[in-house]
Amino acid sequence: MAKFNKKRAFTITELLVVIAIITLFSTLSIPIFRVGERMYLLQNSAYRLAQGIRRAQEMAMAAKSKTGFGVYLSSNTDYFIIYEDSTSSNNEIYDDSTDKIVETISLEKGVLIWNISPTSSLSINFRPPDPKVRIGNQFQTSTQAIITLALKSDLTKQKKVFVNQGGLICVDCSP
Repeated sequence: MAKFNKKRAFTITELLVVIAIITLFSTLSIPIFRVGERMYLLQNSAYRLAQGIRRAQEMAMAAKSKTGFGVYLSSNTDYFIIYEDSTSSNNEIYDDSTDKIVETISLEKGVLIWNISPTSSLSINFRPPDPKVRIGNQFQTSTQAIITLALKSDLTKQKKVFVNQGGLICVDCSP
């Protein structure tokens, strides 16, 4: 007589319970992943802005001419402009009629320049050879600027970029 070996196996109920648990955990983890992804985009945009300001600073130090380079920012936009201050105006602020745009840089999708202190539009200009730093617009000059980036979907999620007259550029630090 042949003996039957009883093989152990999972029942269909056990398999359905495991699949339901995996589905539940997957469903709960996707929103957490999305929040992390948006925060990464915000942080990446802050570092992109800081890098753009440093780039203008380096261009001014490397310039053989007397023209300066700078960054122009405006509140509630998702881009900033790196420009060359024209020799004719030489006014150390961005003037769209005379200054040459070197590059327009977009921030990550869903991120905007939420607030700029001290003004809502700002030029950060570097003039060779030192470079001399001017922060402000046509009406005022400041010793520092605080640029706040925020998520469009949640304006409470913010990163700040600090720039001072000494040329220090940092993200989420005290100047």
